[in-house]
Amino acid sequence: MIDFRCTQCGRLLRTPDDAAGKQAQCPSCGAIQPVPAASAPESASPTLATPPSLNPPPSFPSANPYAGTAYETIPQGGVPAGPIVPSRLDPGEALSKSWRIAQPQILWLFLFGLVYMIVSYLAGGALGLAAQLIKVGAGLRGPEFDVLAQLLVQFASQFVSIFLSLGAAIYTLKLARGQNATLVDLFAGFPYFIRGVVAMFLISLILLGLAIPCAIPAGVAAVAVGPESPATVIAAVAGFAVWGLAGTIVWLMVGQVYYVLVDRNVGAIEALGISRRITAGNRLVLFVLYILLGVFVLIGMCALCLPFFFALGFGFLLLTVAYLIISGQPTIADAPPASANPFAPGAAPQPEFGG
Repeated sequence: MIDFRCTQCGRLLRTPDDAAGKQAQCPSCGAIQPVPAASAPESASPTLATPPSLNPPPSFPSANPYAGTAYETIPQGGVPAGPIVPSRLDPGEALSKSWRIAQPQILWLFLFGLVYMIVSYLAGGALGLAAQLIKVGAGLRGPEFDVLAQLLVQFASQFVSIFLSLGAAIYTLKLARGQNATLVDLFAGFPYFIRGVVAMFLISLILLGLAIPCAIPAGVAAVAVGPESPATVIAAVAGFAVWGLAGTIVWLMVGQVYYVLVDRNVGAIEALGISRRITAGNRLVLFVLYILLGVFVLIGMCALCLPFFFALGFGFLLLTVAYLIISGQPTIADAPPASANPFAPGAAPQPEFGG
């Protein structure tokens, strides 16, 4: 095999020996470059050789036959990020890997869900109180101003949601890779916040563009036969259902954007494009995974608050593992088992977690 790095983004690529001299396209940045000649293999001592991965990332046919493997060994500090290689998602595989990762981190996932909900409720309460104080201070009275205040609170809450979602992606990506994850990571989304806002603005424009044609039949019916006629109601319900279905499909296409932003540190438009590319062929499976996640969180809610917080944390971890699988990247669950003797040569260090 020939190992070489992309001249544009530095990603490690791997090609067969017979590909020397051919053109290869980097799966991460798309740069096309010649494959260098094979170099002479280095001699290695059997006692110092590092064991290969026991469970490499799933192979998935792609347009680029020169995509590199995600990793060969587990370095100190957890599993490294690998190149983006679109891969198939198996819900059973995602659940199995997520549970293996979660078992030693149940307490921290519980605390993560607890902190996430506390911050969300505190932020929502603070925004609602601020809106009421502004309304009273400005002397704005009447139901129309109450509706306006609620809309402003909902609008501002979206910014809080974006910030927390980016932080959750950072925390759970570290957790899934066996890196040192702390609850402080939940508040580490500032470097990606503007790009997250831009991405959500673009998604909102797409949803708005879909809503307009879906609302036209109801508008025509309202003008023709009256706004309260059965035909208008049926047209409105049908239009809303179609818009909901279209919006769900759009979200399944671009819903990985937060993970891509923090994982690849790219712009909003590029992140949306990568999300669309890696979800191709996986959108129905992702939809099933979202349903399973909703059922899991609902069970946690029915079992009172304590299991709910863990269910919330595990849900974020499950979605993160799904992202790593569809992007062809490894998780700590793919790592070869550590040696029974932690001081043996080549023994993989145990990752640290904590708050």
